[in-house]
Amino acid sequence: MENKSLIAKKMTLVMDEIGSIAKTQRNPQGWMFRGIDDVYNALHQAMKKHGVFCLPNVRGIVFREKIKNAKGTEGWHQILDISYKFLAEDGSFVECNTWGESWDFASDKITNKCMSAAHKYALLQTFVIPVQEMEDPDKRSEEHTSEL
Repeated sequence: MENKSLIAKKMTLVMDEIGSIAKTQRNPQGWMFRGIDDVYNALHQAMKKHGVFCLPNVRGIVFREKIKNAKGTEGWHQILDISYKFLAEDGSFVECNTWGESWDFASDKITNKCMSAAHKYALLQTFVIPVQEMEDPDKRSEEHTSEL
C-alpha cells in the first residue's frame, strides 16, 4: 500500500469498529442530542488501536458579537473556522474543514465551546456515525410456504 493511502485505510478500520451514537442527552429546551463526550467515548479506543490522531487548527474567527440574554446578562456569540487534520504515523492525512458556533454568557468559554461543537461534527461527519444501529437484513427471516 502506498503511504498516501495509509490514513484512508486506517480510518476505514476505525469506522468498522465504531457503532452508532444515540442521542441520549437532553438540553434545557428538551431537545435530544449527542454530546462531545459521547463521541469521544465511541471513537477513542478505535482511533488509538489503529493509530489515527487528530490535530485542530483554528483558521480564524468568522463572526463574533457581544450579546445579552433576556435577563440582561452579557455574553458572546461566536463562530470559528476550524480545520481538523486526521493523521497516520507515516504522515499521511485527510483534512476536514468546519465551523463551530456557540453562545456563552459566562464569557470565558466561548472559544472552547466553538471548538467542541466543531470537533463533534467533524468526527460525526468524517466517520459517518449514525444515530441508531442499522438493522442487519439477516436478523429476521420470513417463513415461506410454497405450493408447487
